[in-house]
Amino acid sequence: MSLGIFASIVAAILVVYLVRGKPTTESPAEESSEQVTPTVAPIFQVTSGGLCSLSFEIPCTPGLVCKNKQAYENATSNTAGSYAFSSLIASGSVVAEGQVLVYRLNYENTGNTTVASASFTDVLPATVEYVDGQSACSYAPTTRTVTCTLANVAAGASGSVAFRVRVRNPATVGEFVNTATLTPSVGQVTTCAVPLRIAASGSPSPSPSPSPSPSPSPSPSALVSNLDCLYKRVYEDDSRNRAGFYYLERLVVNTGNLQDGQTIVYSIGMKNHGQVSAPNVRITDTLSSNLTFVDADNGCSYEASSRVVTCEVGNLAAGVETARSIRVRIGVSGRASIVNTADVFSTNGQRDVCSVTVDAAGRVAAPPSPTANVVTATSLPTAGVFEVTAGTLGAGLLFLILGAIGLLVL
Repeated sequence: MSLGIFASIVAAILVVYLVRGKPTTESPAEESSEQVTPTVAPIFQVTSGGLCSLSFEIPCTPGLVCKNKQAYENATSNTAGSYAFSSLIASGSVVAEGQVLVYRLNYENTGNTTVASASFTDVLPATVEYVDGQSACSYAPTTRTVTCTLANVAAGASGSVAFRVRVRNPATVGEFVNTATLTPSVGQVTTCAVPLRIAASGSPSPSPSPSPSPSPSPSPSALVSNLDCLYKRVYEDDSRNRAGFYYLERLVVNTGNLQDGQTIVYSIGMKNHGQVSAPNVRITDTLSSNLTFVDADNGCSYEASSRVVTCEVGNLAAGVETARSIRVRIGVSGRASIVNTADVFSTNGQRDVCSVTVDAAGRVAAPPSPTANVVTATSLPTAGVFEVTAGTLGAGLLFLILGAIGLLVL
């Protein structure tokens, strides 16, 4: 009998243990609340079967730009459309009347997507005349415009197009600048230029005289200015900055880290490498639609309708270097490549440009919390072994009755 009662009690305790589960004081593990902002925008989809899917798209960033424009001496082996690029003529060099030059326009796609088409346009100055060009180039005599077309420039690819010109004879003494404009099917318009100059030709020798006459002094017209846009740089904004006064201490080296809404400062540097003053020097800078003008140096103004910033520098003496700053705010809806070009020119006809490209990341909307639609089960109250409920009491009585019947059978 005692054995049956003992077995019944043990069975009842076992039922309580199985029904209630092993008591524990451990709380469910909490999920980490830290969220990592994705670098690209997520796309959530619900299929016809009710299944959820998550995918990512990398935004396409076009970045086809004109790297530079170069002038080369014409090699004797050159033929129409086939040119050797062995003797580079440095920017600002003197060229002779009647000399044939090869202009080379270099481009590069710094973006992450193929640019389907683009075109170079180059309006020739009156100092030169068109000779011939590569197959991608054509010439319109009425407008004096050379047009070179490009197709399917892959991301990271670079190349060049070229054509020949001849310096007129006679030609106007002084500097002349030739500028090419690259217009891609998608992206920003960029320009690049090369300045050259023509020196005064020697005058006829004077008639012999009994006594040698001193050599004539150089004509003042042979002295020219040489205006050069040295650089365009990007700096982080400083809390001490104000209109007309800027601390340029934190140069932005990796422009891919710039963000939507960030304020930056463009610094444009120029120098007159010539022997005489460059008169009425001016900077113009057309802001991209992804840039909002904030303020600029003294002497600079902004025309909102054309989005052009104009800075009046004045006369720039020979050998003098100076700079102007423009503060802007980035505004992009997605990752974007923003090209900004400064145009420096003088009323004597000299002109030069310099550009800078920034890759700005837009605001990325955080995806919905992964636990937003998950119902968390409420934890059971902690129970000890001897806590009795209606369910456990009923199960215990059942086993006691079964135990008693077992004793009677014995």
